[in-house]
Amino acid sequence: MGSRRFKIFLGVSIFSIIIYCNKSVLPDRPKIPFPKVSYGSKNSNSTDPLNALALPHDYDEKPVGDEYCEERYGLSFMEPFRDSLNAYCDPVTSASTMECLHTRVNPNHHDPFCILNNVMLDRQGGNHSFTLDCNLRNFTADPGKNEPKDLYSFHKYMFGEGPRAAFVNHFIHTNTTNPMPDKTLKALSTCKSGSKSKNWKIVINRDAHGGRHPWHSLMEIFSMYITLDIMRSTARPLDGKPFFSPEDIPDTQVIITDSHPDHNLYELWNLLGFKSVMRLPDYLASENATCLDNVLFPLAGGSNTMWHGDWRLKDCRNSRFLDIFIDRIMGHYGIDHTRKSDGPIVVTFIDRRGRRKFRDQAKHVKRFQENFPNVKVNVVDFADIPYSEQIRIVAKSDILAGIHGAALTHAMYLPPQSSVVEIQPYKLKHRGFRNLAKLLGHRYFNTHCFEDPTADPNWHKVTDIAIEDEKFDDVMKAAVWSVYNSRTLGIDIS
Repeated sequence: MGSRRFKIFLGVSIFSIIIYCNKSVLPDRPKIPFPKVSYGSKNSNSTDPLNALALPHDYDEKPVGDEYCEERYGLSFMEPFRDSLNAYCDPVTSASTMECLHTRVNPNHHDPFCILNNVMLDRQGGNHSFTLDCNLRNFTADPGKNEPKDLYSFHKYMFGEGPRAAFVNHFIHTNTTNPMPDKTLKALSTCKSGSKSKNWKIVINRDAHGGRHPWHSLMEIFSMYITLDIMRSTARPLDGKPFFSPEDIPDTQVIITDSHPDHNLYELWNLLGFKSVMRLPDYLASENATCLDNVLFPLAGGSNTMWHGDWRLKDCRNSRFLDIFIDRIMGHYGIDHTRKSDGPIVVTFIDRRGRRKFRDQAKHVKRFQENFPNVKVNVVDFADIPYSEQIRIVAKSDILAGIHGAALTHAMYLPPQSSVVEIQPYKLKHRGFRNLAKLLGHRYFNTHCFEDPTADPNWHKVTDIAIEDEKFDDVMKAAVWSVYNSRTLGIDIS
């Protein structure tokens, strides 16, 4: 027995010495940096100084939710774009180029974004200040991808924004049937071989609400950043390099082509640290170059999947690219979700001053405070304060409550595991804020006001809405109780 143990010991010792002296006996497992993500900061590329061995594959990130949810709200949404690159201009007969990437997540139409090169700038052209010389290639002989075959057949979004609107409203499109003057053509041909402004120009034609509607504005801004992220992960056919890289950011410029006034969210067009956002007339006055490369029509706000199916209940519970967008906004303003784990519960009521005002709001809030004396209550009219301050208020709240309206978009900035209360007009079945809350991991509580025979039947135009005391008390009690044990409060519900 002792001899057998000695042989085993000797064998193990010799094997260990061989490994120590010659590490090539066993292959090295590749070392992968374990990322240390800094949420709420622009600087989220830092990694731990120590490399860690890869975790077992069981820890690999897996899609959350079913295929429907993943292709709309997960990273799978971005993948089809990379396989859809389509050239629109005939390379022999066109002085300009236009390449578009599409998705068909909406079954009714394609949603594109487009990259234009060799575009001529006409400072005297007024609204139509850009010239694109593009003879459509022969799609019959060279079918390419299954996307729209005509620039004017791109989808026309409901509120007049997106690539088609930017193209139709601000570009002169010349081709064999609509030739440009010889002088212009000669100048554009010279552009092809001459020096050009290669900094990215992102051309934005905002929707008819013009920044007045927070949800519409956020969807447009969000879609632009999704576009840039797709471009960062899509290789150019000529050199295999990404269409857009972090090095491009400081020289990238957003050009607003509409004449709508600025509003609170205007500054978010410059979320990543681009050059100052410019209106088209100011850009025309300041740009020295006549020839432009890297002109971008980003995805339309109306293409954003957060806007799809607002009237349908969805069981989607996670969106990675929504999380990233929120982190970027919070980081831009230097705000985080940190709150005291044992601090008081904070409820923020949205104080609407225009349509759909909350009738007897002061009475309801006073009774709520009497029922929950240890809960801190904010009653806030978001229209009167800067956007950064709006986010700071919500980021320190546990519950966001209000009448149905765009301000409930602020649920994006609630800390994790918060609650949202929505009081809807009579019979309204809008699901958008419920679906948003679910994607963010928040609890959602909904109730309706009572019927008012004198109210306008169009809920958009309702002046004010009213709710029974008991119904208001019940929905607010449910929301408060839901956060009693979400932190370290440990409060009994009765």
